[in-house]
Amino acid sequence: MTDLISQFQSVSKDFMKAASSFPAAKREEILFDQWSLKDVIAHLIGWDEHFIKELGNLQKNQTEKSIWVTVPDQNKKSVAKYQKTNFEDLVKIYRQTSQKLTKILTNLPLDLQNQPLFPDKKSRTPSKYLAIWIQHLGDHLSEVKKQS
Repeated sequence: MTDLISQFQSVSKDFMKAASSFPAAKREEILFDQWSLKDVIAHLIGWDEHFIKELGNLQKNQTEKSIWVTVPDQNKKSVAKYQKTNFEDLVKIYRQTSQKLTKILTNLPLDLQNQPLFPDKKSRTPSKYLAIWIQHLGDHLSEVKKQS
């Protein structure tokens, strides 16, 4: 898990650097399929928040409260939640959520790192979820760099 956390920190830092240096005039243009850069950041925040919530349920032994959300629904909800937030505040919020996620994962007891986050998704452990998240964040990083 330590290696995954380090990878997450690195990719997250690189993403923030790329996003922060993205041309200001293009930050609200639809350049990433159906999203602007602001929308991409809102999407990342939403998933960080979701992961944080589910890790909290796991730590409290309350995974029965965990709900596997569909990707389209979670994406729509996240983008809508931060629609009116300005770019600079989005960057700050993303930095805060990724730091909070890192702290929780760093302090996650070893016996929970490979426990299912969701009762009906036994393969979705914190370790597996983080590995998938790192890949996804890396994909967004590549897209942002390409559009810069």
